[in-house]
Amino acid sequence: MIMKVGKANTKIEGWELRQKDSGWGYAVAHIIPLVWIYYASSRRTITPFLYISLGSLIIGFFAPEEVSDVFAILASPFLAKAGISQAKKYGSLKIKELKIDQ
Repeated sequence: MIMKVGKANTKIEGWELRQKDSGWGYAVAHIIPLVWIYYASSRRTITPFLYISLGSLIIGFFAPEEVSDVFAILASPFLAKAGISQAKKYGSLKIKELKIDQ
């Protein structure tokens, strides 16, 4: 068990919560406005939001104007899932790092 003290408490809890995100629930929910704010604050990460934002920007540049919005919305769950997976890997590394230090 990791001792939780002060500000590190919220970071560790965020890293631990990320480890529970294994399905597509939050990835699909990122289509709903403001869900990313809850996810970012509870998991202490903006990685999924950044993946969606940058992915949508790239889609906007390369997709035809008439369908770029639809493509961006359809791509959001996949981009969010990639961001969640990346944040989960980072959280796992930080948890392992803390357990080795103790």
